[in-house]
Amino acid sequence: MGIEAWKDAMQCCQGGAGHPPGDACRNGGDARAHASEWRLHSWRGGVTHSVAELTVGSLISNGIDTLYCLPGVQLDPFMDACYDKRDKLRIMHTRHEQGAAYMAMGAQVATGRPQAYCVVPGAGFLNSTGALSTAHAIHSRVLALIGQIPTDTIGKGFGVLHEIPDELGILARLTKKASTLGRAEDTADTLRGTWRALKSGPPRPVGLEIPVNLWKSDTGFAGELNVSAEPGPAVDQDAVAEATKLMQSAMSPLIVVGSGALDVSQDVRRLSEALSAPVVAFRNGQGVMSADAPLHITMPVAHALWPKVDLVIGLGTRLQSQTMAWGADDDLKIIHVTIDPEEIGRIRSPTVGLCADLGDALPALLSELEGKEGRHDDWVETVLAEKVRVNSRISAPRSTLKCNT
Repeated sequence: MGIEAWKDAMQCCQGGAGHPPGDACRNGGDARAHASEWRLHSWRGGVTHSVAELTVGSLISNGIDTLYCLPGVQLDPFMDACYDKRDKLRIMHTRHEQGAAYMAMGAQVATGRPQAYCVVPGAGFLNSTGALSTAHAIHSRVLALIGQIPTDTIGKGFGVLHEIPDELGILARLTKKASTLGRAEDTADTLRGTWRALKSGPPRPVGLEIPVNLWKSDTGFAGELNVSAEPGPAVDQDAVAEATKLMQSAMSPLIVVGSGALDVSQDVRRLSEALSAPVVAFRNGQGVMSADAPLHITMPVAHALWPKVDLVIGLGTRLQSQTMAWGADDDLKIIHVTIDPEEIGRIRSPTVGLCADLGDALPALLSELEGKEGRHDDWVETVLAEKVRVNSRISAPRSTLKCNT
């Protein structure tokens, strides 16, 4: 369809001369084709987008290729816009809202890329909160796109379908940023802020509510929304120097990794080799160090070694098990490196805290440590012997338990 036919489509189908889909219109065309061409033209920037179109476009522009969702009446116009972009955005229709949110979280963990899910407000949103709270707990970048009741009914208690008190307040407590779109003309700015929060800083879910009455409204925006992450905090060179001194003086160091270290495996291995330090992960740091590596150890082995450790280096982890369950005295030195400033010192104040992205912090530490490394063969032998002892004990056959009668 050329530009003249598009003009006819605009005059006919957008001008109010309605007819059933597939019927011939007064311009001699097909209503469905005209509507499709109108939407295609809008995506090319010829006209401004509706809230639904701009939201779908932002999903695609920011790397979302699959949307996990359970549609409902508050999402109908949004789902229409998704259908128009079905060649670029796959809709994964789940049987329960919790499944949609858990699938998004699982996809994020598996791929390392932000993911999104979409559900209706009220009961639909509440059904997804078990998964959303899990995403928050494991530092997963998940966008919760939540429908909302009409703008002028929010918080009124009218009993509108799927209305609940203070939905935004609930969403805010399970995400690092939660917003409600208040006006169509604010859509571009609201989406920019949402994507920037999702991609930047400590990895956590982000939530956005969009009221049903706004989906079809014109945003006044005709472009695309491809949002970049903000730079991470600058690496504190004084903290790097102090941490390096602790590493040099340590005789029995231990590295603990969490999900924040998943993208820096090579640097973790280099640090481990430079310090002769074993590496342990609890749940979310599994895979940072290959299980075949000589200095990879399991949690039982690390627990057995713990009384001998004089320096623990936490990388992208809360250090929860070590500092809460295993215990720490004043002789134990702690280096805690994470991008989340709220995690440093939350459980126990470290000897050195370094708030930075590990992709920036580890190269700085390795550079400062270069030429100052020291092998600790006695510590390595102790680690390897403990691995054999603990693993043998775990794999040994158990005697049959007898119940007293």
